[in-house]
Amino acid sequence: MAHGRRSGLCRHGRAWRRADARSDPRWRGPVLTLEFTNVSDRACSLYGYPEVSGYTDSRATSGQIGSLAIRDTSVRPKPVILAPGATAHSVLRVMVAGGTQPAGCAQVTAEELQVTLPHQGRSAFVPVRIPVCSERGRVSLSVQAIQARPGVPGYPMMP
Repeated sequence: MAHGRRSGLCRHGRAWRRADARSDPRWRGPVLTLEFTNVSDRACSLYGYPEVSGYTDSRATSGQIGSLAIRDTSVRPKPVILAPGATAHSVLRVMVAGGTQPAGCAQVTAEELQVTLPHQGRSAFVPVRIPVCSERGRVSLSVQAIQARPGVPGYPMMP
């Protein structure tokens, strides 16, 4: 909590989103770090898993591609309180990559991720270029619970 005030949910418009791609040699596909930074002047809280899906804004096929990311339960959800300027993150794994596509899956490129914070209805769109399976019901992405982490890589910490 900041200055004795109660923290509320981090709402869209208060939390800035960013995706940073990084590779992980232990995993066959790309790994993305979704960053959530509190840009308000009050503390806010996050708990659980963000809802993430591949998305295209192509005029012919605008909309969600395939299924929502499944929950990677290797990281258990814990409440995260974000002071103003503080950052939390969630790891997103892309499981359709490098020519390894499941039978019956038409691999396409998602141009954006649609990201919704837990317990919220409003989404944000994050530009990416990642392979996903276009068939609903086929798993292309997995997402971990939101975890505390200071700062956004490449950006200074706010006092």
